[in-house]
Amino acid sequence: MANQIDPTVGNNLHALVADQARTQQSNNESNRRSAPPAAATTAPSDRVQLTETATLLQNLEKQVAAMPVVDTQRVEAVRGQVEEGRFHVDPERVADKMINLERMINAGS
Repeated sequence: MANQIDPTVGNNLHALVADQARTQQSNNESNRRSAPPAAATTAPSDRVQLTETATLLQNLEKQVAAMPVVDTQRVEAVRGQVEEGRFHVDPERVADKMINLERMINAGS
């Protein structure tokens, strides 16, 4: 069984696609001509209103950003106590802090 190949079928398809493209282009051009200019339309206005809490948070963020990461006075005070042998570690307080931290971590997950 042999299939006949008609050379005009491909040409007809190309012609049909070309005609559709010309029609679409013509429609687009006429739509552009009939559409009102962009400047004539009313532009939407965007507005943002911050709550008092948001404003307070922004101010706090600025204050925290301005603060140094390390409290150098506290570091020097502890360093002096360690060097002089006066720095005392309270093991119960350290244990309590570790337990509280573990509870916070577990509550978050």
